[in-house]
Amino acid sequence: MIETLLYVAGLGFIGIYTLLPLLVYSQNRQPERFRLDSVPKETVMEETEERFHALAEEIEANGFGYIAASAFSMQQTATHFMLFGNEEKKLYIMLTQVSNPNVPTEIFPEVSQLFDDDTVIDVLNASMDPAYPPSPRKVMFRFPEAQNVSELVAITEKIIASYLASKTAVTFPKGRELETIARLLNEEQDELIAKGYFKKEGHNGMRGVTLKGAYLMTWKLLWPIKQIRQSRNRAFAQKVLAEA
Repeated sequence: MIETLLYVAGLGFIGIYTLLPLLVYSQNRQPERFRLDSVPKETVMEETEERFHALAEEIEANGFGYIAASAFSMQQTATHFMLFGNEEKKLYIMLTQVSNPNVPTEIFPEVSQLFDDDTVIDVLNASMDPAYPPSPRKVMFRFPEAQNVSELVAITEKIIASYLASKTAVTFPKGRELETIARLLNEEQDELIAKGYFKKEGHNGMRGVTLKGAYLMTWKLLWPIKQIRQSRNRAFAQKVLAEA
C-alpha cells in the first residue's frame, strides 16, 4: 500500500515538473518592448483595491511625493502602479498591484535607489521571490515581515549606508521617470533574452518565453526549489541587514 502511494506520488511529482512548464511556455508572455504611458492617478485609484489606496496614503505621509502612474496588461494579468519620490533622499517607492482572476491579488511597495553606474537597489515586502535569474545591475532584498512603509525605507537606507556605501545615488531625470523605468525594464529583458529565458523575436507586440525559460522559471516556484531559494535569499538579506 505504502509503495503504491509512493509510486503515485512520484508520478504526480514528475508530471508537475514536466507538464506545468509546458503550460507556462504556451501562455507566458510579456510586451515585446516595455512602454509605460502615463495614466491619471484617479484612473489607477478607481481600478485598484482599498489596500492599495491605504498604502498610497502611507507613502505620502512618509515624505514621498506622487510623481506618476501607469498600467499595463499581459494576458489575464493586470499591473497598476504609482511612483513616488523623495528628492532629498534620492529614494523612490513604486506601489504595485498585480491582479489575475486565477490567483490572489498582490499589492506591495518597493523602495528603490538608482546609482550613477546605472545599478539599482530594490527593497520590498512581496511574499514571493522572482522567478527570473538575478541581474548583475540590480540587487534585491525581500523583507516580508516589514509591513509598513517607514520600516522598508529605514531598512533600505541602512543597507545603502553600509552594503552600498561606495555608490553614488542619482535621481531619475525630471519628467522622464516612467521613461527611465521602461528603459530599465527593457534592459532587464535584454539580459533575459541573452540568458535564453525569452525569445529573441516578438510576435504581435508580445514576447514569449523559451522552453528553457519556462522550465527554469516554473521549477523555481515549485517545492522544494522554492523553499530552498526562499531560505537562502532570506538568510542573505538578514545577514546584510545585521551587518549594516
